[in-house]
Amino acid sequence: MATLNALKKALKKVSDEAPRKPLNDEEYGDGLSLFAQASGEQTYQKTFIIPQLSELIASLSARDEISVLEIGPGPENVLGHLPAILRKRITKYVALEPSFQYTQSLTRWLSPMEDERPLPSLKHSLVRPAPFTPESCKGQNYDVILFCHSLYGMKRKEKIIRHTLKMLPKDPLGGMVIISHRGGSLILDNQVCHPIKDDDEAIDSFARFIARYSLTDGKLYKIRQAKWRTICRELAGRDDDRPGHLMLSSTEIMIAMTRHDTKLPELTALVPLVPRPYKVKNRQALYNSPAATAGHQPGSIMCSMGTGKQN
Repeated sequence: MATLNALKKALKKVSDEAPRKPLNDEEYGDGLSLFAQASGEQTYQKTFIIPQLSELIASLSARDEISVLEIGPGPENVLGHLPAILRKRITKYVALEPSFQYTQSLTRWLSPMEDERPLPSLKHSLVRPAPFTPESCKGQNYDVILFCHSLYGMKRKEKIIRHTLKMLPKDPLGGMVIISHRGGSLILDNQVCHPIKDDDEAIDSFARFIARYSLTDGKLYKIRQAKWRTICRELAGRDDDRPGHLMLSSTEIMIAMTRHDTKLPELTALVPLVPRPYKVKNRQALYNSPAATAGHQPGSIMCSMGTGKQN
């Protein structure tokens, strides 16, 4: 059973030279809905995203009021599922969502009847129909900057994350960038299987969503579309408990970062790096992204750029 990241690479390889167009709101919505159904999104949110997010926001206990910037929230804000005691602390909420259709839904969700407001203490809210760029929200600082499954279609992810870290408060109370991500180089563990209905229409919609674009009509359109379907079926696994469905795996993680996460160059200027090559005890760690670890031996302190899990 292949991962979603492997599937994405295979789909793009077939269509490298093919005419393409960005997904429109309807195509994106259909794909997102299918993706959410396949991953059991409601159950998943209750068992992973919401508990982890609650713990992280609760750790900002020194702040009575919390400001949040959410990037690519979709039609509904995940913060609305937090415990009431945490939702009451959110007084400022800004969202950048590239889909105009989703901004309309999110605006309605934020402002229902007065006694039903999901963020009851909200003093300022803004939902902008725009993607996030380094020019977004200039001069603004936020206690929490949230990417909840919204990094997928963004280029230069590392640059974007570094920019958002600079948007955190400089005061001692700090703040954090929280990233919930599935598939790709950010991901380390927690395998999740995605059952997709084995019919052409569902596969076409899912493949477009994973590739983040649709093929345009042309002489080779049907040939490439058929190849996409073949790739999905060949890379997917099967499960006797889910007849008529294709199974794809994806890894899951939530990462919390602070301003200090940009300080590695300052640390290595004071603490020497362990010389390569160094031994890695766990062979599985070789497949994970590198993380810096500071430690000490008798008479010395050294910093190692080893491989390990991100927490």
